[in-house]
Amino acid sequence: MLAPMSESSKSSLNELTDETLVELVQRGGAPAKASFQAQAAFAKLRERYNEQVVASAAQFGKTGAEDVAQEAWIKVWTKIADHFDGRNFRGWLFRLVKHEAINAYRLAQRKREQSISLDFESKGDGSASSLAILLERKEPLELCIAKLPERQQCIVRATLQQMKIAAAAEHCGITAAQASVAKHHAIKSLRACTTREGV
Repeated sequence: MLAPMSESSKSSLNELTDETLVELVQRGGAPAKASFQAQAAFAKLRERYNEQVVASAAQFGKTGAEDVAQEAWIKVWTKIADHFDGRNFRGWLFRLVKHEAINAYRLAQRKREQSISLDFESKGDGSASSLAILLERKEPLELCIAKLPERQQCIVRATLQQMKIAAAAEHCGITAAQASVAKHHAIKSLRACTTREGV
């Protein structure tokens, strides 16, 4: 366990610029074996900027801003020695925060899309089981389907009846290629709609 810092050490860190603190962190050695001085300098940087980091992360999505901030600080700690050139720490920090927030948003989107999988392709047994899960949330889904163009609605409804794409195309009076395109656009539109509606 590290010994607590003296008040004089704390106040001397307060007077140091970001770049000087960064230099102390960089000279402190590998993150796993960092010196006490490097850890204290990093803690001072975090103290200076953490509220702003959380606020910046929240601009990309209110949920998870604290987690995004924590991940950004971990990246700062592990990358500062090799990836920071010694100029404009604040700018570098907020670029990392932005990238972490975007990555977190994309990951959340992928998870939502997987949980709302609208893969209309029939499984081996001919059922549209991934869509059956959505039928449990039928009302919001029906509202989203109703917003689709007529051709896309027809393909979706045919798929809900467990028709394969060729049969769905014939049922809707279009070619299989047109049905595939309509299905693709329907999936994209339904994903966006169900995300907005919170399905």
